[in-house]
Formats: sequence, C-alpha cells, structure tokens
Amino acid sequence: MEELNTIQKAFSDLVFYHAFFGAFFAFPFVLNLYTLYTYKNFPSLNKRIWYAMPLIFFLLSVSLLSGINVLITQKYLSMVAFAMCGYWLFVFIGEIFRIRILKVARRTSQEAMLRYVRFCKILYLLDLVGFILIFFWSK
Repeated sequence: MEELNTIQKAFSDLVFYHAFFGAFFAFPFVLNLYTLYTYKNFPSLNKRIWYAMPLIFFLLSVSLLSGINVLITQKYLSMVAFAMCGYWLFVFIGEIFRIRILKVARRTSQEAMLRYVRFCKILYLLDLVGFILIFFWSK
C-alpha cells in the first residue's frame, strides 16, 4: 500500500512540475505583444523579440519533456493531452516560420517588415488565446 502512495505522489509531483512551467507560457507572448504594439523602430523591435525567443524555446522544451513523462505514466490519453500536443506543435512551427519570415523581411524592405510585424501580432495573439483555452480546459 505504501508503494502505491509513493507512485501516486510521484505522478502528482510530475503533473505539478509540468503545470508549474506551463503556467509561465503566457509571459513571453504577452511580453512580445506589448513590444509589437509599442516599438519605436525595427532594430529595437527585433532585439526585444530576439531576447524573448530563448525563453519560448526553453518553455517549449520543458513542456515537451515533462509532458512526455506525464503521458507515459498516465493510464489513459485524454483530449486535453492531444490538445496540448497540438498547441505545442503550433507554437513550435509558428516560431520557426516567424524566424524565417524575419530573415527575408530584414533584407528586403520596410513594407516586408510591416507584414512581419502584422504576422507576429497574429501569431502571438493566437498563441496566447490557445494557451488560455487549454489552461482553463485542463482545470
């Protein structure tokens, strides 16, 4: 019986670890949205978003690794788990596309940079809305 309690405690600690780092997911999106709506020039905009990018990739990696551990130790797969996996994939692919669009837009024109800013606003708004929906759905 004591072994069962230990396993349950380990699982609940694992879920807490996953939820704890997942709770910080909204921070870089809010920070980047604030930056996108208050930037003065393109170099300062790129610099601020560039400094938030490692935080996004760190949170993605922690959520992926802890999420895999939770999935392995869970007895069943829920719809919330599939939604989290889809959200993770959306954020990851969105960041890769954002970087690729920035590389092209930086070299071309001011109009391309304005399209990049519009793309980033939409991307980070969708990321934030997705986070809020999954956060409240998983509770």
